[in-house]
Amino acid sequence: MTVLSTGPQAGLAVEVLPAWVVAGTLVLAGIAAVAVFTVRVLASDERLVLSRRGRPARVGGPGVVFTLPVLERGVRVSLRPICLDLLWLEAETRDGVAVTVSGAVLASVRDPIRYGAAGDSVQPALIALVEAEVRRYVAGCELAELAAPPGDRRRNLPSVITAGTRKWGVEVTGVDVHRIEVPLSAGLIHWAEAFTASPRQNGPAAPPRHDGSTAAASRSRERRNTMEINRTTVPGIGALHHFTTRSGHRFSVLADDTADQLCLMVYGSVDPDTPVQSIVMERDEAGQVAEVLQVRPLADRIADLEHRLTSLTGGAP
Repeated sequence: MTVLSTGPQAGLAVEVLPAWVVAGTLVLAGIAAVAVFTVRVLASDERLVLSRRGRPARVGGPGVVFTLPVLERGVRVSLRPICLDLLWLEAETRDGVAVTVSGAVLASVRDPIRYGAAGDSVQPALIALVEAEVRRYVAGCELAELAAPPGDRRRNLPSVITAGTRKWGVEVTGVDVHRIEVPLSAGLIHWAEAFTASPRQNGPAAPPRHDGSTAAASRSRERRNTMEINRTTVPGIGALHHFTTRSGHRFSVLADDTADQLCLMVYGSVDPDTPVQSIVMERDEAGQVAEVLQVRPLADRIADLEHRLTSLTGGAP
């Protein structure tokens, strides 16, 4: 003990800690500091991807994982199931009907190294890939097929998506399309008219035949009975609709969203890809032409559509 005998605090005793206590405290503080940077505790559904010089070296976990400070960089990867919501995804069926699809996608991380190396860009890229594959699935189905129970194509959808997500170490385990909405539009009216106009069997439908020639003949009959309409998106401009009548005449309508105009193009028989006449119309002018071309009033067509959809779904007319 040291006693201060001078100054205003004369007689105040100051106790000096032993040297071993000070040394022990410094050692414990150093150990704690090293533990903070070298020891990681991971849950049972977590993994730690450790990289050296930018290259994955090993995967640690679950439990306690020791790392080398400065030499190793760790990225914590969660193995919990990934659930992605599909909300009001716009798509178009093979027979040209616009629909909105809602559902959910369930995925899991199978390769923590690839998932950790991809970084934060995995989630946006995964959502974009899932939406593209669901749109492709809808584009390969007719509207009536979407209303039917899930077939092989929908059951195989997870494996199709997984083929694109495997590079990120992700496997899609389930795709649930639980809601398909069909907005009331001209495309739906055309579909209902063509669907009810086509001959259908009374009673249960016969199982489909996997015969390429039969399917081709069926598609050929459908093209002869209805006008063929194809829609193409023109980036930065709008949509281009191609029409082929039963008699084989071709014309198209370009909806230019940038100029708020429509362009009617008529094609000849010499060069089927070059229009022989182009007519540019404002929106109001196109509306007046549409009124003239309308066979029946819109209200009558909507009422008839509701009756046909009720008959299609098996409800009372």
